[in-house]
Amino acid sequence: MKGPQVRARIAAAWVALALVAAAPTAAQQPQDQVVNRQLAYNAARSQHQAAFDAWRVVEKQWNDAIEDHAQARRAGDVARQEGALTRALDLARELDRLERRVTELGGTLEDARVALLAALDDRLERLGAQLARARTPADHARVAAIVRDTENQQAQAEAERDRPAVRIELVYYPSIQFDPRDTPETLGAKAQMLRSKAEQADTSIAQIDRQIQRIERQLRLSRNAQSLVTGVERFGDAQPPVGAPNRRGSPGDVRARPDSSGVARPEVTPEQRLQELRLLRLQVLEAKRQFLERAGTFEALVRRIG
Repeated sequence: MKGPQVRARIAAAWVALALVAAAPTAAQQPQDQVVNRQLAYNAARSQHQAAFDAWRVVEKQWNDAIEDHAQARRAGDVARQEGALTRALDLARELDRLERRVTELGGTLEDARVALLAALDDRLERLGAQLARARTPADHARVAAIVRDTENQQAQAEAERDRPAVRIELVYYPSIQFDPRDTPETLGAKAQMLRSKAEQADTSIAQIDRQIQRIERQLRLSRNAQSLVTGVERFGDAQPPVGAPNRRGSPGDVRARPDSSGVARPEVTPEQRLQELRLLRLQVLEAKRQFLERAGTFEALVRRIG
């Protein structure tokens, strides 16, 4: 046998032995998912925070629109009042949408956290086995350092889980807050201001209720008229309609009209307007509840201070 052939067979034998030796090790080593799951967790956390930040921006705009509506009502400025109400209704829908998004992304974030903690548990279990097999102080120290880092990652993820959840709650007039420097007189003034805001909320709710009743009455009249038309069409109409025929739009047609700023907006149906007003009513009612609750807190502090 020639020299080159011998060397080629020896090399092939060494490769085969290396593959055989490596195969059981690869089979026994489960894939470490910590990196991938940490990246997924970071992305979910970032998306959740971004959605919450967007909710906060719209919350501020909603507060401003409600305050502008109240000021316009007190000033008797009907045009400004209608414009502020339109903005409040639009922002109420957006707040509701963003609240659902924050809640949905919060669930995604928790799922990503659970997956990350499971991967960290698996890594710690494997590292424990490696510590038991460590033969030199250097090997033991190297694995122990990785164990400490993994435990730190695990503790951080657990701490973020135990942190109070992001609370999706409108904070009306956030400037009216407790300050350690407040005197009993200052606390009493803040409580009185909040109770005044609650009374203004009652006025807003009464106005919204009047609009709801007007639209409900309009819808009832419309349904009654439609019932009469349907009855006439069922039994036949002896007299043909006089005048030009009415043009009925197709179900997919959406008419648009300019708003107070001159921008064309899709025309809202009475049913949609009614739904928007009911949502706004719930939000203003929540504002009143919060005003009274915070006023009670300030009054309790006054009694405690004496």
